[in-house]
Amino acid sequence: QFLDAVEQVGMHLGRSFERQYAHAAVSLAASRLRQILDSAGEAFIGMDSSGEISEWNVAAEQLFGWTREQAIGRRVSDTIVPEEYRELHDKGLARFLSTGQSKVLGQRLELEGQRHDDTVFPLELTLWALREGDAWSFYAFARDITARKKAEADLAHDALHDALTGLANRTALNTQLEHALSRMGRDFTSPAVL
Repeated sequence: QFLDAVEQVGMHLGRSFERQYAHAAVSLAASRLRQILDSAGEAFIGMDSSGEISEWNVAAEQLFGWTREQAIGRRVSDTIVPEEYRELHDKGLARFLSTGQSKVLGQRLELEGQRHDDTVFPLELTLWALREGDAWSFYAFARDITARKKAEADLAHDALHDALTGLANRTALNTQLEHALSRMGRDFTSPAVL
């Protein structure tokens, strides 16, 4: 009987050590994941199926101006989506949850984001969804593309304007003439060029 009791104690201790080891391994993996996400150069945002933020890395704090503690548990649409797009965002989420269909998942999108101070800026977003049990989780990487948008606008302006005077160039004139001539047929008007 003594040996049976020792064997039972040994089995309980072994299971206890296995649970502690497994718990330590899970904690280590979670810590590593947090370090990886926080070292990422792009904002990482996680959202549950109710639309609440579940993940938020250091780059997201810097990009949007919300600390992790402030962001977690808040609705994405009330936090980083500009007011004029919130209803559209919520409808898209509801449509996906009811039909499983989305036009934006897996795509690289150019959208507008909103910072904590309510300033709106252009951002590039890559969004995907993962089914976790009976619920969905959504994840995104986002980055500010203000500088790129400004460079594109500057190039477009430079292509259509004289560098010295800033006036419209021949390409801009030809484009405007084409538009005027195409309107002439529809509006029964006659354009004039000075």
